[in-house]
Amino acid sequence: MLNSMASNPIPKIDENNEVIGVTTITEARENGWPRRVTRIFIFNEKDEVLLQKRSLESRIHPGVWDCSGGHVDVDESYTEAGAREVQEELGMEVSVKEVSDPVLFDNTFYVLCKAHVHSEVTFILKTDEVTKTKWVSVDELSQMTTMHPDSFTPWVVDAWTKLKDKLIQ
Repeated sequence: MLNSMASNPIPKIDENNEVIGVTTITEARENGWPRRVTRIFIFNEKDEVLLQKRSLESRIHPGVWDCSGGHVDVDESYTEAGAREVQEELGMEVSVKEVSDPVLFDNTFYVLCKAHVHSEVTFILKTDEVTKTKWVSVDELSQMTTMHPDSFTPWVVDAWTKLKDKLIQ
């Protein structure tokens, strides 16, 4: 499963996030080329944020808290990729809204997105990627990412630190 995802065609982009061809995730990583990714923070009616525990099988950052997200495929927008990733990881359809311009972080251009679901929704987890979920308040997430940044993917810490205000408007 992981190998087939790594061989999906993605846009080959330059250092300015301009498309210059087609590549794969594996080829882009091996060559140090930048990639496009989407990061989706999901909120509920109580203004809580959904955290997803990464599988211990994850190639990078296993067993830490994350948001939904992943690579943008060829001919796909950041929001389309976000909706697809939430469907794949959590088994549900959502409407995804961009809240930031692309941000360069760790050789990826990520766009921060936001979605809303009801707190009582039942998720169908893709367990090779996500092992559990939990809702936390905005203040809890701020405290957690400050006090225990190693418990999160680095991109969640980066996005929450730099762009939290765009998410909670």
